[in-house]
Amino acid sequence: MRHDAFAPVVRTVLCVFAAACVTTSATCSARMNEPAQAAPDGHQASAACQTIDIFPGVKEHVHGSTIVELPNGDLLAAWFQGSGERWADDVTIMGARLKAGAARWSKPFLMADTPAFPDINPILFMDAQDRLWLMWYTVIANQWETSLPKYRISKNYMMPDGPPEWAWQDVLHVKPGD
Repeated sequence: MRHDAFAPVVRTVLCVFAAACVTTSATCSARMNEPAQAAPDGHQASAACQTIDIFPGVKEHVHGSTIVELPNGDLLAAWFQGSGERWADDVTIMGARLKAGAARWSKPFLMADTPAFPDINPILFMDAQDRLWLMWYTVIANQWETSLPKYRISKNYMMPDGPPEWAWQDVLHVKPGD
């Protein structure tokens, strides 16, 4: 199977009830067929789904997406993109933003890159101190067992566009069995 067959447009389905949530199209379709739920103020909340392309289709391998809601309601997505996966040394972690209430995602931007090594499988999350974390793997010798888990932390992530300002980056040193 060709690798570009795995590069469909990354889509986010936004379902709106009383508040916005990120969900899958199957869940959204199922919810649209359910009776409307009462909003906290007692009014009927209507279900509406909208598909928004994060970026236009690309020929590169696109995989391993993650999304986080920022404290102000913006969404930040990340994925890895390149000519392959662990065997392709041009793979980077890319990202895009969707401002709360906006109808379009920002242009994709670079979130992490270890030149000449594939960076894969990003994870975004907010911690209890409202810091944004990005975790991912850099594959050193094009073999899974040579992967180095890495992380970045940001306190300044509410940019109007582009990547967060990373305050710290390091490698997680772990021993098998610990």
